[in-house]
Amino acid sequence: MDPLFELDITVSDSRTRTLVEIFSQAIKVAIQEKRLVDGYKMPSSREFSRIKKVSRNTIIAVYDELCVTGYLETITGKGTFVKTQKQSQIVINKTQQKSRLATYWNNLNNDDILPKQTMRTYDFSVGIPNTAQFPFDVWRRVVNKATRLQYLNHTKAAPQQGLVDLRQGIVNHLSYSRAISSSFEHVCITSGAQQALDLICKLLITPKQTKVAMESPGYPMAKHLFKMHRAKIIYVDVDEQGMCIDQIPNDVALIYTTPSHQFPTGVAMSLERRRQLLHLANKHNISIIEDDYDSEFRLSSTPIDALKSLDTSQNVFYVGTFSKCMFPDIRLGFCVLPPWAIEAFCNAKLLTDWHNSVLLQTALFLFISEGHLIKHIRKMRKCYQERYQAICQQINLHCAEYLTPTNVFSGVHLSVKVVEHINAFTLANTLQEQGITVSSITHFENDINAQNSLVLGYGNITVEEIKSAVRLIEKTLKSMNKTIGILDSNKSPHQ
Repeated sequence: MDPLFELDITVSDSRTRTLVEIFSQAIKVAIQEKRLVDGYKMPSSREFSRIKKVSRNTIIAVYDELCVTGYLETITGKGTFVKTQKQSQIVINKTQQKSRLATYWNNLNNDDILPKQTMRTYDFSVGIPNTAQFPFDVWRRVVNKATRLQYLNHTKAAPQQGLVDLRQGIVNHLSYSRAISSSFEHVCITSGAQQALDLICKLLITPKQTKVAMESPGYPMAKHLFKMHRAKIIYVDVDEQGMCIDQIPNDVALIYTTPSHQFPTGVAMSLERRRQLLHLANKHNISIIEDDYDSEFRLSSTPIDALKSLDTSQNVFYVGTFSKCMFPDIRLGFCVLPPWAIEAFCNAKLLTDWHNSVLLQTALFLFISEGHLIKHIRKMRKCYQERYQAICQQINLHCAEYLTPTNVFSGVHLSVKVVEHINAFTLANTLQEQGITVSSITHFENDINAQNSLVLGYGNITVEEIKSAVRLIEKTLKSMNKTIGILDSNKSPHQ
């Protein structure tokens, strides 16, 4: 049976060109644009002439010309097919077309945004939660219930700010888990934390004018958002107490920080510095983005106050996500907004994607209101605490001569300082070759002055795997140390 063929061919200019020229050119363009893909079987000349209401001799002439020029090929007994095109022609066209992109996108590679974290035998990937213990059976049940509710209320309009029930559920959850007092009217549902950050940038950044202060090392996804919006970025050092507030200029308009679990070092901002930061913002009319991406997973018995809970002057945009405490594919987050920014933020949300899925929002509300979220968080706190303690214990037992874990109060990763004479970036790359997925600070912050530390995520690795991985790290460290010692001994006294 001949294939369906719906290629639109206009013959209105047949006075200046022959039908053969018109049909040949139309098919060439369709092949170049991949509307007719490699290997596509063309209609027979008889069927083509019937479809387009032209003589069969015209179609035979078109096919003959396209076979000669390399666009089609005829296989005896099978038919006429689109011939595989040379890739070199396509590469040239793509290169020319890519030049249309704005300079920022033309020069940006995916690896520039986040380091590759290929799955290996031992997985210390950063930013990946433990989904193996997530109650997907419960989630399936609440999604089914949400589907039935949506069927009953299918005509109900979806608000751009998010479902009121879900926003109230988030307010209740934040009050319990983070001691944040707010109102559902101040909450907007977003497609993850990244969209919340992007919307705040749209509101507060004037290209080439607005100064934004952020931690260094810091979260690469936020840094590239600020660059995309053409902000002037001021990089501020991080030490064992978090962001160094005294380095922030008074004329910045926006400060981005991860105070409860700094990315990527894992340290928590001290209470004194939190107060200094809030005082600076209030004194100089500065807005603060508090990215609290995995703070629910507290590892110590003492809770860490969110900046938002200390903010009495409405300067803090509190950004949270459910991708870390539930599973990444949910793609739902939220922002607790200062009252003065609510209308503008919601309008920006409306212009960006109208609203989030009502079905997912309803399911998430049910998951929170029925107590499943807080139950899962309590379970995972214990799980992550065991893994964090296992990493510290194993490193202190086997690698204390080379590695020093940093104290972490919450979250799903920590940084580990490497002894000065071994390069952490080189160590991480060597470990990757040996089957351990691990990064260094330099993988996230390409700076010659970056801290000489590894970054170990423990969301996707078991305690037993941690023990085996650390023994392999120990072996690698000893091998590298021995090599360095040999190299040093071969140096002359004058080198």
